[in-house]
Amino acid sequence: MNLTPVLFTALVAAGLLSPSTPVDVQSKGYELPPASSEVFIRSGGERETSLLEAITMTAEASGVQVHTDAAVTSRLSKLSAGFDRDFTISAEDAWAVTEHALMQSGFVLSVLRHGGTYVVAVKDGRESLNEVDSVFQAVRVEDLGYVREHPAILFELSLELENIDVRTTSRELRMLISDDGSFQYIPMGTHDLLLKGVGHRVGAVAELLLSLNERAGKRRSVQNEETEASSEG
Repeated sequence: MNLTPVLFTALVAAGLLSPSTPVDVQSKGYELPPASSEVFIRSGGERETSLLEAITMTAEASGVQVHTDAAVTSRLSKLSAGFDRDFTISAEDAWAVTEHALMQSGFVLSVLRHGGTYVVAVKDGRESLNEVDSVFQAVRVEDLGYVREHPAILFELSLELENIDVRTTSRELRMLISDDGSFQYIPMGTHDLLLKGVGHRVGAVAELLLSLNERAGKRRSVQNEETEASSEG
């Protein structure tokens, strides 16, 4: 059962979702367009590429607009992209590499507008998700490939795990994931879980949970078969 339409109003009221967060994700129109050209990064010296230049070049090559506030712009302009040598990022990898560089310096991306003119905002990822005024891109399990390709973008994903008690699983996850405010896993009942955070965390945790759910389902199926065989014998 997909809980998103049912729980959307309640989640907005609780402050867990932004009213502007897209719920209908049947269309792929929310995906950022890939870069159409390479991005060249300079390392060292007076012309060293800053993080601001790196995200600007990547966005321009993709036809995407970048929004930042004054404080974030100042920090981005003073930080280098952080690579140890000059190199050219292929168009295919431009977003992923640039996003990894942003994450290493504590920044995340929020997609403010998709379709037509795409707009992404650079946010300070050191703040708790509840304190960051950001839009979380709603995605489905089928979109996990895209999620993993965008490690710094904020996503939210609703999972139905019919073979796992997510209330127990969420407690176990807290033991594995540092509580730094950059990721949330919210039980929505016994078998439904909402993941919120940057792509590298949402993607990794979702794939882990889906794998555990599949294995639990196989074990249950074997146990049912053995029980049936025992009762028949």
